[in-house]
Amino acid sequence: MNIRINDIVNNTLNNTVAGGMNNGLYNGTGIRRNTRRMPKPMILLIGMLFMAVGVFLIVKTVHNNRVLTAETTAVITEIREEVTTSHDTNSNKAVIEVNSKPKTRTYYYPSIKYTIDGQTYYNDLSTGSSDPDAYRVGDSINIRYNPAKPTEIDLGSTSTKSSIFMALGCMIAGIIAGIAFIKVR
Repeated sequence: MNIRINDIVNNTLNNTVAGGMNNGLYNGTGIRRNTRRMPKPMILLIGMLFMAVGVFLIVKTVHNNRVLTAETTAVITEIREEVTTSHDTNSNKAVIEVNSKPKTRTYYYPSIKYTIDGQTYYNDLSTGSSDPDAYRVGDSINIRYNPAKPTEIDLGSTSTKSSIFMALGCMIAGIIAGIAFIKVR
């Protein structure tokens, strides 16, 4: 008697579906489909969070454009190195290895010096890079500052453009989550 594995699988699936097990949890192939859905309040919360981040970024960008009206050139005086450590959080892995090695990443943040009206200011930028060659001691960078408070600075226009794109992206994600909230039954 020659029985093939395919025959056993097909018979099992046919019997399962035909045997009254088709209560909406199985599609036509007899394979159980995922019936778990994200709860409506969670969808709404995620959408509101994205919208809040988008609004925050727009308000910050508008504030910076109103207040940081003067420009100058700053010189990089030092590069701060920060090392972060994290474990692999790949959700596809069913078992986390006990002896797994943490991943480390190094970020480089410039410290700058600039002069306004004869007074020299020093500032540590919070914008960094994972590329060790992104900043070099002695390089010049353009900054915008608040004439009333010269220690309040921001990098040139690139940060404004990226903030606007991030804000729009967050707001669009919030709108999509809102639409999903309405459509989920």
